[in-house]
Amino acid sequence: MSEGRDRRKVYGFKAERQAFFSNNVRQVFLEEGRKKKDEERARMEAYRKLCKEEGIVSKRLEAYDRTREQASENLSRALEEIDHDQSLTNNEKKKRKYNLKRKFAATTVNDLIDKQQKHYSAVCGMEEAQHRRQEEQEQRQKARQEREQEKKVRVQARKSRNALFAKKTKKGQPVMSSRIESLLQKIGKQ
Repeated sequence: MSEGRDRRKVYGFKAERQAFFSNNVRQVFLEEGRKKKDEERARMEAYRKLCKEEGIVSKRLEAYDRTREQASENLSRALEEIDHDQSLTNNEKKKRKYNLKRKFAATTVNDLIDKQQKHYSAVCGMEEAQHRRQEEQEQRQKARQEREQEKKVRVQARKSRNALFAKKTKKGQPVMSSRIESLLQKIGKQ
């Protein structure tokens, strides 16, 4: 009869089994996360102590502290948003806050840093190709605008030169004084 007391409870209904499983998984996730977070904190504090003894200013520690502060700010902001959300009942607010705090407790800072860094994937390749195509398109457009501008300048110079050639004296003779020739040379240089 003593064997019966040590056996785990048998859940008859599917919903009970699912609830037990999800609660168990969440608890394991939380415990493992807390353990990892404690180990990470101990490692980083030892590293901080070592850096302080050696007189080293570590960028890694700065990034770690910055990410930790940012994560706590994000958590407090999310908790405030839940508090101010009028569409939620008190029970839903409690659940959401509880889940956020659990997730925060189980997530290490290095995991957050890894999530912030962009790892190469097919999407990254597509983004690079798209960025490259966009730059090429901008360069082509810029070159086309420069060509059009040069063309306008040349047409304007030709029109002004032709207008000078078209000038005539009262008797109908073409006017080509030294002043007009110098103007033509200036236009030609441009």
